[in-house]
Amino acid sequence: METRRLGLIGAGFVGVAHANAIETIVQEKLVSAEFAAVCDADAGRAEGIASSFGAKRHWTDPFELIDSGAIDTVFICTPTKFHPELVQAAAERSLNIFCEKPLARSLSEAREMHAVVAGAAVRNQVGLVLRFSPVYNVIRRLISDPSLGRPMSVVFRDDQYFPIRGIYGSTWRSDVAVSGGGTLIEHSIHDADILRWLFGEPGSVRGKIRNFAGHRGIEDLAVAQFEFAGGCIGQLTSAWHNIMRRESNRFMEVFFENGYISSAHDFIGPIHCQAGNKDLRVMSAHEVLADYLSSVGLAGSRYTSLHSMQGLQDYHFLHALETGATPHPDFEVGVRAHEIVEAIYESDRNNCEVQLPL
Repeated sequence: METRRLGLIGAGFVGVAHANAIETIVQEKLVSAEFAAVCDADAGRAEGIASSFGAKRHWTDPFELIDSGAIDTVFICTPTKFHPELVQAAAERSLNIFCEKPLARSLSEAREMHAVVAGAAVRNQVGLVLRFSPVYNVIRRLISDPSLGRPMSVVFRDDQYFPIRGIYGSTWRSDVAVSGGGTLIEHSIHDADILRWLFGEPGSVRGKIRNFAGHRGIEDLAVAQFEFAGGCIGQLTSAWHNIMRRESNRFMEVFFENGYISSAHDFIGPIHCQAGNKDLRVMSAHEVLADYLSSVGLAGSRYTSLHSMQGLQDYHFLHALETGATPHPDFEVGVRAHEIVEAIYESDRNNCEVQLPL
């Protein structure tokens, strides 16, 4: 079995989360892989992260790492601005590519990146990590119950403190030239993807964005209304605020013709469900996690170390590479999420409803 040689580019907040996940996967021998290299423009940080998480070598120039032959798989965890050129370079070297979300600063850039990986026929995955959330996987199973009837409405709220302070330790998300935008593209591209995954392709969207903090081009409030097939109407509220002691989280509430589902957690937490005239049922966090792990074949103590978003996500990517499966969600899925985000921006600019797909 081929041993994958993994390289991580970008050792900031998200990069460290991936480094931790990669170290765990390698140490527990969950796939055949080695942590070959870490790259960061800050030499001290690159060396420190490599040492802390067991990577063999460290670089400061990502293109030197990509060209070195030291890796066959790359995790791109840099600020968004640098994603397209790094994906291009990695595809030219036929590396397997994991790229954090958003893929790019704009829909057009994201489409170009998808064309690059498709043209090079390299396996790829985008960091839409909520696809590996036990909560949303269990909700997806629950809403498939025909006894609930058709979904009528979904309300989705996503909030966190402005991610330029605290645990994030960087300021680039306040620079539109680097990030491409604010809470909508940087954070709620996850939400656009999850709403599409749960309820199907939205037919239209109408959105409004606002800027309270005053960073040029960086919205800190986005509100959107979606229309799904069958008449379901969705509402998304995405906010970056200054409540430093409030943890980042999401709330989802769905009403059906004959039922109700809600959760105030976006990873591992309880889910409330009521069908018809039955009593309200509360699935505990333990039940939610056990249900998810069983459904994806990861039940058992061997996989306990994977109980983090990045752990589950990175394992599925590397397992797909090992087994010859197609990694998912791939860049094509990422482009679909970008289309929804761009439609909300377009709706705000033109004060109109926008039809999807673009």
